[in-house]
Amino acid sequence: AGSEKGQSVSVRYGKAFETGTSVRFAGYRYSTEGYRDFSEAVSLQQPNDYANISKRSKVEASVNQALDSYGSLYLNVSQQNYWGSSRVDKQMQLGFNTQVKGVTYGVYASKTLTDNYGQSNQVVFTVSMPLGQTRSTGTFSVTRNNDGSLDQRAGISGRNGEMTYNVDANRVENTGNNGSALIGYRAPFAQLGAGVSVGQGYKQASISASGSVLAHSEGIEFGQTLGETVALVEVKDTPNVGVQNAPGILTNKQGYALVPYVTPYRKNRVTVDTSELDTNVDIAEGVTNVVPRRGAVVKAKFAASRSEKVVLNVRMQDGSLLPFGTTVEDDKGTSVGVVGQGGQVLLSAG
Repeated sequence: AGSEKGQSVSVRYGKAFETGTSVRFAGYRYSTEGYRDFSEAVSLQQPNDYANISKRSKVEASVNQALDSYGSLYLNVSQQNYWGSSRVDKQMQLGFNTQVKGVTYGVYASKTLTDNYGQSNQVVFTVSMPLGQTRSTGTFSVTRNNDGSLDQRAGISGRNGEMTYNVDANRVENTGNNGSALIGYRAPFAQLGAGVSVGQGYKQASISASGSVLAHSEGIEFGQTLGETVALVEVKDTPNVGVQNAPGILTNKQGYALVPYVTPYRKNRVTVDTSELDTNVDIAEGVTNVVPRRGAVVKAKFAASRSEKVVLNVRMQDGSLLPFGTTVEDDKGTSVGVVGQGGQVLLSAG
């Protein structure tokens, strides 16, 4: 397939002002014809009439103006040309966003002008709002295309615990209606997903699963996709212990959990979440620090103990209450509880 070589230089400038105005400018000069950006490099893998056309220069500028409580107004303009072609692409976008009682409204207009290829205009209106007390968001948009046709889109997306979902329905005048539904679930042992999409003359369904398998001296653990450096949390024989460094991940029946990303050569604070533990399980030290090497699997070990809990109302022989904060010891001199209000003591019996 051959290879291409080239160089590129760029200049960027941005500034924000106290008036709520921010400006940004970027200029790119592809100094030699052989330079390809990422999208152009991908197109080379699928040759077509435009695969060998590469950009020569590009200029982008944007202005954003905050309008206090009314919203924000923005303007984006860009122009680019190509090596070995007289083609020049120009684009302008003007938009406005605002929020009223939790509902976000937006409208923007765009104009694209390509020499020898004509021009296109588009106007889009969008509405986005939270749905009740849930973590779902509903969106609706109407797009007026260059030929006067109207496209409409309605969607719902959100999260419920470890489950995410997204449903879209589209009405497109030129190509027919289509829709899709996606659902994902972050299980302690893997990331699971399923989806379906339908349109004019097609229907597609998919399922996915991604995760990891780690073998260690005590067994084999399943978890989320792992990064370069990993922590193995051990709370021996204690299931359902959460790890604050990795939301949604709980220890399995053997008491192990994988933290997929930790920072090498740094002190990483690993903290367990005991909110889902049985009341008869205690973890005295719920925080530890690990300092792994790059690419290592480091163990974060926590000790758990089990004891029955008993609430007693304790009084002295003369009927008076024990002083608040008095330590209660067993016959071996080990602290088993502290006197609280009203002479109550929560005792741990091993």
